[in-house]
Amino acid sequence: MTKDIDFMAHVDETTPPEIMLKMLLAAQRDKLKTNEEISYLKANRFGKSSEKGSKIKPDNQVFDEAKASPKDLLSDDVIVQDAGEKLEGSTIKIALKEATRLAGKKGRKPIPAQYFREDVIHDLKEEEKMCTCGMHMKNIGEDVAEQLDVIPAKIYVKRHKRQKYACKKCQENVKIAPIQTQTIAKCMAAPGLLAHVAIMKFDDHLPLYRQSEIWGRLGVDISRQTLSSWVLKMGSSLDVIAQHLQKHIIKSGYVKADETTAQVLKTPGKKNKSASYIWTYLTGNAKQPAVVYDYQQTRHGQFAKDFLSGFTGVLQTDGYSGYHCITKEKAVHAMGCWAHARRKFYDVAHLTKTEGVASKAVRIIGQLYGIEDEIKDLTSREKHAIRQENSKPILEAFHEYLREIKPYAQPKGMLDKAVAYTLNQWDSLIYYLRDGAVNIDNNAAERQIRPFAIGRKNWLFMGSPDGAKAGAVLYSLIETAKLNDVNPEGYLKFLLEHAIDPDADEELLEKLMPWNAKIPEDYPKPSHKITENTS
Repeated sequence: MTKDIDFMAHVDETTPPEIMLKMLLAAQRDKLKTNEEISYLKANRFGKSSEKGSKIKPDNQVFDEAKASPKDLLSDDVIVQDAGEKLEGSTIKIALKEATRLAGKKGRKPIPAQYFREDVIHDLKEEEKMCTCGMHMKNIGEDVAEQLDVIPAKIYVKRHKRQKYACKKCQENVKIAPIQTQTIAKCMAAPGLLAHVAIMKFDDHLPLYRQSEIWGRLGVDISRQTLSSWVLKMGSSLDVIAQHLQKHIIKSGYVKADETTAQVLKTPGKKNKSASYIWTYLTGNAKQPAVVYDYQQTRHGQFAKDFLSGFTGVLQTDGYSGYHCITKEKAVHAMGCWAHARRKFYDVAHLTKTEGVASKAVRIIGQLYGIEDEIKDLTSREKHAIRQENSKPILEAFHEYLREIKPYAQPKGMLDKAVAYTLNQWDSLIYYLRDGAVNIDNNAAERQIRPFAIGRKNWLFMGSPDGAKAGAVLYSLIETAKLNDVNPEGYLKFLLEHAIDPDADEELLEKLMPWNAKIPEDYPKPSHKITENTS
């Protein structure tokens, strides 16, 4: 509950009326701002987290209402009826489309053929095979139903027996068969086990102490410290692969970037509770997608500049000023994120639950997304032409509308911040009109942050900077494999079976990329999923 400000305590009979009025208005603004912040926090904590709304079919006339007056701060009566009709028609079409989609997905999909089949024969008793007429019945076929089952993990030991030879005559010359070199030499864990531990930690989000308990149930004593040392060794040994992915991203010409916090213990010069950062860099629309996670102690933009050294092309971000040291260079173009702009208006509309500037902005941005949805399968040149014809008029009118509304918004309020963000980022937000190859938002980079964020909720912190670096490397390899529809566990095993020289040449490293790797059939592609429709 907010506390009223006693502004009268600061005035007396000599205070001019105009000063008293200003103080009263300032106190009222502070109270409104506080109530707004409390409502936002409540909605953020207890309300729906989804921002999904009804899709609206693109319409070149959508922004006739942009010429409306600033009275829209109180009401959107100018467009409510028209927008309602459009939304109603669009909702019906979406409902019909969804019903058609569900109607086509009946029953369960077949279980992939690569799995072993154990036949369980169900037969009639001999006396039941007699017909009522007295004749013996003949088998005319069978009805087959398949079920998935699981066998608990099977632990086995690989014994490497190196044959030795010696000359009986000399009794000096002894030869021994060489052993296949691996990424981590003289390790108790085989590549398959190492890959499994990494996947459980960074893809299944199981902390190492839980993994130790799981191995204990299977009768194998592997301490958390041992598992931790394996993770560190994998991260250090495979860092050369992540560095090659970094070069691949820089050469792509279109990069999406984002960052998130991480708690890293034992960081020199920092308290354990202080925040470090994981930076994420993703190829835009590359045929061979890649993502690299980079651990750094702070959010300083110089880290992004160092990582993307030599990059030319389009850099898409959420507008964080730390990237300005990159985008100010002539060879780098800044592209903003309409999802971030929309989210700020959505937060206001979600709180007020009334028609106003925020709800109108959400619908208008929805129109831009509607256009993008219709042209997603077209070529870059075709996208550019349609954006110029359909999206550009909407954006021009939207820009004029926001500039007219800005002076009437409550200073430092949520609506004022939403309008200010959009206007401040305007040049980067409309860059996609110039280039048909870029996306309207940076959601792809945000999705790549999600695996790390889910893991963070489970293991809470990283034990050391070395652990954070190793985690960043393994996250990079796992998520890049998934982007290329390659089984991440199979890919890690493939890498760990090779001895990778830190000074390996580019040609060899390219052969080790997920899109070139030869993964055993025991590790099916992520797209080969077994699903069942329960509707």
